[in-house]
Amino acid sequence: MIQKDTHQHLIDILSKYGPLPTGRISELINEINDDHDTGYNFRWGQQQLKKYGVIDIDKSVTPNLWYMIT
Repeated sequence: MIQKDTHQHLIDILSKYGPLPTGRISELINEINDDHDTGYNFRWGQQQLKKYGVIDIDKSVTPNLWYMIT
């Protein structure tokens, strides 16, 4: 899976499950594709989606939760 391909998967996962920690997102992404680079790619995707105001991170809890901005 190339990096930009992770964007829609991240949006779909967060839309379906709500706020999730990075570890749980990683598990769900790996269910979609077991590419060995997926972990790196989806973290890049998270940062890109955050940069464009699609998702954000709640750092007030541990583990931190990624969520959709609506």
